Amino acid sequence: ELIEKDDDKILGDWKYYYTNGIKDMLKIKSAEEKLLTNPVYSSVNVTADTGETCLVEMAFCYCEKSYEQIYSFVNGGYTPNDGTHVTGWKTAYTSLINKLARENDILKEKDKNLSGEIVRKGLFLILSIKMDCRPMFAEQTKRTLNSPIARTFCSRAVGQLQLQPKEVKQILDKIMLEQKAEEAAQRKREAQEKIARGGKSMNSLKDLPEKLADANDFTDAEIFFCEGDSAAGNAKITKALNQAIMPLR
Repeated sequence: ELIEKDDDKILGDWKYYYTNGIKDMLKIKSAEEKLLTNPVYSSVNVTADTGETCLVEMAFCYCEKSYEQIYSFVNGGYTPNDGTHVTGWKTAYTSLINKLARENDILKEKDKNLSGEIVRKGLFLILSIKMDCRPMFAEQTKRTLNSPIARTFCSRAVGQLQLQPKEVKQILDKIMLEQKAEEAAQRKREAQEKIARGGKSMNSLKDLPEKLADANDFTDAEIFFCEGDSAAGNAKITKALNQAIMPLR
C-alpha cells in the first residue's frame, strides 16, 4: 500500500496487487518468454498427519530457456532463497513426471528415471503457500523457509495435481527434448574422453580435428568418409546438423 503526497497533503491511498493472484503474476513474469506449454494452475488445501493445514497454490509453464525460474512465497512473504516448500515441490514433481512418462510409454526402462535437473529445464514456477502454523525461517530476514512440514504440504499438493492430456503431452515433449540433448552431449563428452585417454596409440589420428567437420547434433548422427579434400569440400558446406564429414587420403 502506497500513500501519495503533494506538498505534505495526502491525496489518497493506492493498493497494488494481482487481481487473479499468482495466475496474473505468472502471465506478467513470463510475458517476454516463448512459452512451450499452456499455463497450469492449482489451488488445494492440504492437511498434514499432525493436523496442521496449508493452502498450496502453484502456477507454472515451460519456456524455451534451459534453466528454471522459481518465485516462492510463504504467508504472503517472498522467499528468494526458497526452502523446504520448494524442495518438497521439486521432489514430488519429478516423481510425478517420471510416472506420467511411464504411463505414456516414453520411459520404457524400469530402472531409468528422468533427473530433476532435466525435468525442470525451462520451468517457470510461482509457488505460494499459506500455513496455519507458524513458519520457521533459516535467518531473520526470512529469505529461506526452514519448516520441515512445508515439504509435506507441497509434496501432497503435487500429488493431487490434475493435468489434462494436452498439458501432459506439451510438458513431456519439452522434457524429452532436453533429455535427448543431454544424452547427445554425454555421448560427445565420452567420445572426447576416449580420444584423450588414447595416448600414443592415437598418434595416427593427430590430424583428425583439422580434417573432421564434426556434427553439431549427435541425435542419430552419421559420418561420411570422402576420397580426398576436394570431394569433402562441397559435402562440408551442404551437410546436415547431424552429419560429419571426414576426408581420407
